[in-house]
Amino acid sequence: MDNSVTHEGTGGAPSAARPRPSPRPPDRQTPEATA
Repeated sequence: MDNSVTHEGTGGAPSAARPRPSPRPPDRQTPEATA
């Protein structure tokens, strides 16, 4: 139930966008990935 809600209502978009640039800063390696 947690997974379904997190991907549908909680905020799957902002959640996945945060952990991605957090562990691997695309600004230094690939600025294109950020945009």
